[in-house]
Amino acid sequence: MLNLQPDYLVKGSILKLSIQTLLSDGIRGLILDLDNTIMKPKAALFEADILEWLAEAKRAGLKMIIVTNNKNEKYLSSFDKALAELDLPMIIKAKKPRRTKLNEALKILDLPAEQVCVIGDRVLTDVWGGNRIKCKTAFVRPLLGKEEILLFRFLRKIEKLFLHPSHWD
Repeated sequence: MLNLQPDYLVKGSILKLSIQTLLSDGIRGLILDLDNTIMKPKAALFEADILEWLAEAKRAGLKMIIVTNNKNEKYLSSFDKALAELDLPMIIKAKKPRRTKLNEALKILDLPAEQVCVIGDRVLTDVWGGNRIKCKTAFVRPLLGKEEILLFRFLRKIEKLFLHPSHWD
């Protein structure tokens, strides 16, 4: 049976996800989706408020890694300097919800799955993938930049069917 329910259903972007709540719940590591979760798509830069949230999470002692399905190596390498400054490793071409790269991320974090939260804006990739490896999961609203292609708009409508309607108020 598919487990598509997140442990944390955030009514807003990642900025509305309480780091204190995560810590109180025993979370010690984060697997972060990239596009639409911590970076607007095709932006190639982190906005200041996102950088501050990531820095706050790091100061709180959370280990973090980005796991993205994005395959565009040229684009992804364009913000390597920002990742290095944050000491934030990244795994690309993850093919979430497949478990392989998510399990690789757990090994890099060196934490048991029950102490890690997968955070993302997609139910069928991030939440499902995180649930498949027995991590906690957080579903956040996407950071939208340019208008999404029709396929992603369609998929988001389908994904809404799996979540409590109050999330979309």
